[in-house]
Amino acid sequence: VLPAHARHLLVIENRKVRKIELEESITNPGVFWNYFYNDKYIFLFPHHYPYLVRFEIATEKVCYVEGTREFQLRNPDGARLGGGFAPYGKKLVIASPADSQFAFLDMDTLKVQVMECPTGCGGGTASIVPDGDELWLLPMKGMSVTCWNPKTGAVAEYDKLPKSFRSVKWPYDTECGERPFFSLAIAREEDRETIVIAPYRGNGYLSLDRESGEFSEWKPDVPLALRAENGYFLTDVMGFFPLTFLPQSGKKRMLWDSPGRRLYEADLTTKKCREIAITLDFDEVKAREPGFAPYSEWMPYCLGEGAFNSLKNLLDHAITGNAFDRKRQLEAFSKINADTAGTRSEER
Repeated sequence: VLPAHARHLLVIENRKVRKIELEESITNPGVFWNYFYNDKYIFLFPHHYPYLVRFEIATEKVCYVEGTREFQLRNPDGARLGGGFAPYGKKLVIASPADSQFAFLDMDTLKVQVMECPTGCGGGTASIVPDGDELWLLPMKGMSVTCWNPKTGAVAEYDKLPKSFRSVKWPYDTECGERPFFSLAIAREEDRETIVIAPYRGNGYLSLDRESGEFSEWKPDVPLALRAENGYFLTDVMGFFPLTFLPQSGKKRMLWDSPGRRLYEADLTTKKCREIAITLDFDEVKAREPGFAPYSEWMPYCLGEGAFNSLKNLLDHAITGNAFDRKRQLEAFSKINADTAGTRSEER
């Protein structure tokens, strides 16, 4: 089990759980922000943690790599952004979110070589999709898709977008030239190639004709909305092809509809989608709602706002889960607050 806010990994084996502790105790939430794995290693990408962590699966040995956090996490224009990453042979490619540089990390030796893409991606790379010797680069800033071969140096840029395609910042619906694309999938059958790009802030899916360099709208046979009707299922992502680090062949891919919370098997060529049922028992989910409870070491007692416990539920005293308990709240916050009675100023 890989950590996000925790500072250790969990190994669950034969119904028993044990911890693998990591060096450096970080007190902030958001210790790690993403991960990569193959059959030999697990890599944890740091957020507040000072190092990239490599965990060797067979031996459970942990190694720490310096310098990648500063390379991969930047604050251009005051926003903290993380660059994309992808496997490339025996190396792990890590992109800068602010410029056209890429760090190639040897997964075995942990040696790093920094290369620069000759053109394109000047505003940083949000996502990388490997395709043989080529890397497809989806921009952090800008409205073009780049295909780069680091071995030969060959680069191709594609920016002939449909006039109707826009990149829009949610929730203000202001047009921007930032993070238009989320992920890319390629299907090849005999002499036919289909390239489909899923949007991040873009307002629709696109198909790319590599020969002409032109994009066209890719519309599957199921409705895909930009926004969800339920305000508690917020997302600024229209959808994406779920991340997988295994090679994929054929013309079918998994497609996740973020606003609709639905998973499909999509045929990239015919655009036909088959929904993959995700079955949840409503009563069971509701029974697991904690209500007022300790949520983490940073939130020792609170109520998580959501579909079961909305602001209206709070005002109407219709809470699912544990009701508010003043004694439990005082006990929890007395551990971090020296004066829960509010009389500190009187003592002075």
